[in-house]
Amino acid sequence: MEIIECGPRIQFGYVPTHLNPADCATRGLSGNEFSTHYWWNGPEFVTKDPNDWPTVMSLFMITFDDDTAIETTSHHISHCDTNSLLNWHKLEKEYSSVYKAKRVTALVLRFIQRCIAKTTAVTRNRITTN
Repeated sequence: MEIIECGPRIQFGYVPTHLNPADCATRGLSGNEFSTHYWWNGPEFVTKDPNDWPTVMSLFMITFDDDTAIETTSHHISHCDTNSLLNWHKLEKEYSSVYKAKRVTALVLRFIQRCIAKTTAVTRNRITTN
């Protein structure tokens, strides 16, 4: 809805990572660098006329006619499986102390974090710029 309200013609483009202010947080900047960094205003080319922007950055354009139908749909899905909820009474019987329950919980969380880290490492290796 908001995109259509911007105008009848919208051009999407690519900003190389070395010019993309959104990537500055992942690169890390010192306080002195950050105060004068292009993060505040964007790369220099955005202050120029869009016709003068590098052509490498053009990806595609969307044009809306006046007859373009606007349809909005919202879906909200909530699901809770009561069988999968923690049963504190069962935990209380299985573990003789709160310390042991916390320790098991910490081990499970560590396992989950390591699984996630391995998944993202595999995904990172598959993504290429070509």
